[in-house]
Amino acid sequence: MAEPSFAVQMGVTLVDNQLLVTPQVSTDGPKASLHYELHVHKKGPSGTTTTRQDGTVTIPTSESKSLLRLTLRVAPTDTYSINLQVFQGERLVAQGAIHYPQ
Repeated sequence: MAEPSFAVQMGVTLVDNQLLVTPQVSTDGPKASLHYELHVHKKGPSGTTTTRQDGTVTIPTSESKSLLRLTLRVAPTDTYSINLQVFQGERLVAQGAIHYPQ
C-alpha cells in the first residue's frame, strides 16, 4: 500500500495594507494527526523580526483542513518571508513558502 501524500496550499490575500495568510493542508490518505510550524521573517526600516507559531491538526480521510489564520500589517517598505512545514510524527510531509512582495 502506498504512503498517503500531503499537500499545502498557502492561501494569501492582501487587503488594505493587511496580508491575510490562510494555509491549508490536504491528504489523499486516511485520517491523519499532523504538527505544523510556521515561521515569519519580517524586514523593514525599523529592523527585522522573526516569529514562530506551531500547532496540531487532525485531517479527515481524503480531505483538507485550515491550519491557521494570520493577519500581518504591511508597509510599502516591508518584506516578508513566510515558511510552513507540516510533520507527521518526526517526518516532514509537506511544506510551503510565501515571499511578499513577490
